[in-house]
Amino acid sequence: MAHCVHPGESQPSHANKTSPSSPTMVSDGLYKLCTGKKSVSALLAENPTLSPGDAWKQLYGSYVPSSKSAARSDGDSEERSIGADELQRAAECGNWGPSQPNELFLKIYHDVLGPVEHDISAAVVSPSLMGSCGVVPLTIISVVPDIMRHMSNMIVRAEKEVYLATNYWQSSVASSYITNAMKELSARAGRRGERIVMKIIYDRGSLKQLLEPHYIVSEKEYLGDAVNIPKPEEIPNINLQVMNYHKPMLGTYHCKYMVVDRKYAVLQSNNIQDNDNMEMMIQLEGPIVDSLYDMALISWHKALEPPLPSYNSPAARGGIGSFGETSHHEMFHQAGIQANAISEAQANSSSQLEAVDARAIHSKHLIPGENNGLLEGQRLANLSNDASYDPSPARNAIEHAIDAPHLPPLDDVNIKGASSGLNNEQERFGRAPVTNAYLCSGSSSLPSSIISQPPQGKPLLEHLSTDSHYDIDIAGEVARVQQSVSPNDNLTRLEATVAHLNHTKNKDFPPSIKEIPAGDEFTPYIPHAVHEPFPIAMVNRPPYGTPNNNDVFTPQNEAWLAGLRYAKKNVYIQSPTLNAEPILKEILNACERGVDVFAFICIGYNDAVRSPKSDDYMLTDTG
Repeated sequence: MAHCVHPGESQPSHANKTSPSSPTMVSDGLYKLCTGKKSVSALLAENPTLSPGDAWKQLYGSYVPSSKSAARSDGDSEERSIGADELQRAAECGNWGPSQPNELFLKIYHDVLGPVEHDISAAVVSPSLMGSCGVVPLTIISVVPDIMRHMSNMIVRAEKEVYLATNYWQSSVASSYITNAMKELSARAGRRGERIVMKIIYDRGSLKQLLEPHYIVSEKEYLGDAVNIPKPEEIPNINLQVMNYHKPMLGTYHCKYMVVDRKYAVLQSNNIQDNDNMEMMIQLEGPIVDSLYDMALISWHKALEPPLPSYNSPAARGGIGSFGETSHHEMFHQAGIQANAISEAQANSSSQLEAVDARAIHSKHLIPGENNGLLEGQRLANLSNDASYDPSPARNAIEHAIDAPHLPPLDDVNIKGASSGLNNEQERFGRAPVTNAYLCSGSSSLPSSIISQPPQGKPLLEHLSTDSHYDIDIAGEVARVQQSVSPNDNLTRLEATVAHLNHTKNKDFPPSIKEIPAGDEFTPYIPHAVHEPFPIAMVNRPPYGTPNNNDVFTPQNEAWLAGLRYAKKNVYIQSPTLNAEPILKEILNACERGVDVFAFICIGYNDAVRSPKSDDYMLTDTG
């Protein structure tokens, strides 16, 4: 449901100096809401017993759209000229932290605000939290079990609360990772003398939702074979509440995310069920977590019984999270992660893990009174230049992070020396040489020694649904999963990788290659070195039940259309299917403007008519 737009660090150039006749979408009313401090989560901080639905009515129930909001998306795929004053007004509608969005980002964000102007409920987040900032310490690109492994580790490390949202929950190997982690979390909380509050929300269509789209699932229902969540006596130290949300007839709750302690969030593409899809996940930290938390409350709608303990502890005040851990910095040193993994394996007894208290790890890094990521950015900048935190002084962490997504800046690519593999006719009508060179120049963020020479000594046993092995931080998780796809006494690298990928589905499926070449090793967990908080927009699409197409004017749809509309160089799209008429029109127009558009799709995967959803993504002008 949420899409995160990663813009880069440059200031907007505002090339268009004159404002066209088209109306400014950001009216005074919406501007006031976006730049104010009111939000559903802030109102619940004052009164935790208030339902989020009632809080929304109090804040936005009397909102009247501006007459300008009638300017809906008209399907005109020509680039719209947006004046500098309009871009500036859009920029002021977000709290972007220590860096400012670039011009492309602001153009997309400007268009995203249009549907919110027309119908404020389309935001599915308080307007004051739509424009934010944060950091991404980890990306996962793999099959479902690898994503469930990370989610389970986050759950067992929770201190106070877990909010888990998924479109579909099915009793499965995937769900076993979560339910096992719930039992482990309850045991750890019991040893600390504490109780955890956990909320689970999913969409399993029910006749009850004809009367109430949100209904609290009874214990009898969620203990059944179809869902199989642990019994209360199995998780005595977790106060669990389960919600089933569907908006009849076709209004699917399509979210897949989790927020832990209002400090850490993950946003992923997969449901809680077994399949053989390639899936993705990112971990988010910093002020953007407050936006996900606010969206979570709004989606829950009803009173939270009991309330989430962090109701008065915004993520913006929560410190620097994963980047404050020395082990995270050591991953980017050639030998650091190996030493960390070896010591962790030797210490990985249940008695020693029981003694680990997550608060002891993070408390010394807390920054009270942090405001919109500014102090966090300063702190991270200091850390990145602190030799004590970076065992490899030759590689400044900030410099490394700026290069992540592990593709060099376009200016550094040797275009003449890069072979495109295309003949003159193909280059004329195909992708441009500069784009081809850029896409062919990627490299892994992990040092080669971690990939080619996995940690030696006591092996790190694979974390399985039938044999749990939890880690205390991201570095430990990276080491464990990387060892599971590395050669050992019994398996070649290819055999180990195939066994890992086919963990749940297609266990006997043979590989289609003879071996994995050096340099092409599988790295499912991709950690990112320390970087400053960067601008992120919270862009949603609410469930819509009526079987028609009257819901096309939504923030998420406008983000996709605007990305194509304003692209200058290239667009990368990944989606199971791609057949919604408005976006196909924008793709064709982008191609006619000379923009390279790459669409990775799976024809026939899902329903016959499908527009981009929350598990799809698009990158625009990545060079």
